[in-house]
Amino acid sequence: MNVKLKFSFVLLLLMFLITGCVTEVGDVIKTTESMELNAEKADVEIKMGAGVLSISDNSSNLLDADFFYNNKEWKPIVNYIEGEDKDLLTIVQPSAFEQNPVVLVYEWDLNFNNDIEMDMKISLSAGQCQANLGNLNLKTLDLKLGAGEATVNLVGEWRQDLSAVISGGVGSATIVLPKDTGVRVIVSDIIGSIEKTGLRKDGDFYVNDIYGRSANTIYLTVKGGVGTIDLKVAE
Repeated sequence: MNVKLKFSFVLLLLMFLITGCVTEVGDVIKTTESMELNAEKADVEIKMGAGVLSISDNSSNLLDADFFYNNKEWKPIVNYIEGEDKDLLTIVQPSAFEQNPVVLVYEWDLNFNNDIEMDMKISLSAGQCQANLGNLNLKTLDLKLGAGEATVNLVGEWRQDLSAVISGGVGSATIVLPKDTGVRVIVSDIIGSIEKTGLRKDGDFYVNDIYGRSANTIYLTVKGGVGTIDLKVAE
């Protein structure tokens, strides 16, 4: 288990001091969830209030997940609904967590299938996020970040265009972009600093060197945020 809650812990400890909320914590509990493949397409919604969120690929199922927490009431809620055209998978932090904001350990390790086409929505209010998404078969991505640190890696062999929106919060975000897939970035409403490595200005956009010449393209909008955003094309 890789628990990296330095920022989250400080933030939530401040919440404790302000609100006076008290909660019982104990030994770390580990639970696992696996969802078999039942469709060729899926909507995936991930909602975490505060904690450490890790997302990666290479699962033979739709989802293989490990969850770590030190209060039994904080077990994540995982639901799977079969649909006509595509299925819906939701992973949500329980309401009991919101009532008891002081957290010492809360971590999700989510591993998804590489082949199933997915529209993915991710919401993280506070904490740390490490999302390695480049080998997933994503069609759309909507990522909302709150307070904390995030690294989003989009390097991989893209099999279709990706339409992505990353909304920043308070803290820092690093977005790693591929060099072998065309990238077009729109940046708006950023309060703070933004670094751009390996991208050039093209009208209202920032693009990489292969933009307009690759089979597929990543159309990325980065907006909002108070802090630092680092956009860099992988070497």
